[in-house]
Amino acid sequence: MTEIRVAYPIDVSAVRDKGMASLVVLAASLGWNVMHKNNQPVVITARDGIQDRIPTNTSIRASVFQTTLSKIIAHAGKDHKPTIDLIDDIIKRHKPSVDQARLLRLAVGETPQQHRDRVAAHESPAVEKREPEPHLTQKPSLASLLPELGDPPMRPATVVTTNDLAPPEKEPLVSIVSEKPYQAHGKEGATYTSGATIEKLWSDGSRSYACNVCGAAFSTPKGVGAHRQVHIRKGEATANYRDFAKHQTGFDPEWVVTPHAARLAAEIDAALKALGRDASGRDLASWIYQQRPDKPPVEDPANLTSDEILDRISNLLDRSRARQLEQQVGELEQQLINDRKELLELRDWRRALRELVEEEG
Repeated sequence: MTEIRVAYPIDVSAVRDKGMASLVVLAASLGWNVMHKNNQPVVITARDGIQDRIPTNTSIRASVFQTTLSKIIAHAGKDHKPTIDLIDDIIKRHKPSVDQARLLRLAVGETPQQHRDRVAAHESPAVEKREPEPHLTQKPSLASLLPELGDPPMRPATVVTTNDLAPPEKEPLVSIVSEKPYQAHGKEGATYTSGATIEKLWSDGSRSYACNVCGAAFSTPKGVGAHRQVHIRKGEATANYRDFAKHQTGFDPEWVVTPHAARLAAEIDAALKALGRDASGRDLASWIYQQRPDKPPVEDPANLTSDEILDRISNLLDRSRARQLEQQVGELEQQLINDRKELLELRDWRRALRELVEEEG
C-alpha cells in the first residue's frame, strides 16, 4: 500500500466552496474518478462503484461534510493510504474553514491536541542555554557571599499515576441524535415507511440519508433510491414488496391515506403470500374478493331466465329514455324563460309607442 503524501494536481476552480474543493482533491488523491460538467455538481466514483455528488455553487452542512469525507476515506483505493502530510498539503493549497480542517485531520487519526503538539514542536526549536556574561560593575550576589551549606535534604518522590492525570479536553464533534427508517411524505398527507433509506438526525439539526445495505450517505432520500439499483443489479438487494405490488396493480399500497387504503394494502400483501409473486393482477383481485366477509352477492347470468334478462334490459332502456326526457324538459324550461323575456321587451316597446302617439296627437 502506497502512502499518499502530496495532493493530486486537479483543477477545482469551478468549486466555489473551499471545503468542497478540498473534498474533491482528497477524492482524486485517493483513487476516486472525478468528472465535472459545466453548471453541474462534481461526480466522484470510487473503484468499487460507489458514487457521490459534490455541489459546486454552494456549501453543505457540517454533518454532510463529515459523511462525504468518511465515504471518501472508506472507499479509497486499496493501494492508497491517506497521511497527515496529504491533509496538510490540501489545507495549505485550498484553505478550508477551521472546522473543516479539523475534520480532515481527524479522518487520518490526528486529534486537535496532537495537531497542537505537532505545530508547537515544529514552531519552537530547542535553543541552547547561554550563561550570562558578567558585567564589569555587577555586584556579587548574596548567595555567593554565604558559606556553603551543602545540598538540601532530598524529599521523597511523589508517584503520580495515570488515573490522577486529567484527560485532555476534546473539542465537541457533530454526533447522531437519532437514526430510524425514513418516513416519506406525499400529496394530501400520505406517508409510507421506506424499506431502503435510513434517516439520520445530527446534533446540529441537519439530516442525512443512508442506504440500509452499505451505509452510503446522501444529502437527499432520492439519492438513496437511485443508489439502491446498484445493489439490486449485484444481487445484494431485491425490489421490495411495495415496488412489486405497484407494478402489478398500478398503485402504491404502502401510501396510506385512509383506512380503506390500509385495508387494501394488507389484503394485497396476504394475496401475494398466498398466490405467490408470479400471480396476475386478476388472480390477486379475485382472491381478495373471495376472502372478504362483507362481499355483496353476485348473481350468475346463467341462472337467469329469458324473461328476467329482458326485464333488466328494459329497465336499462327505460332509464336511458328517462335521462333523455329530463334533458328535453330542461331545454323547454330554458326556452320558456327566453320567450318570457321577449314578451316583456315587446310590452315595453308597445307602451313606448303608445306614449309617443299620444304626445303627437
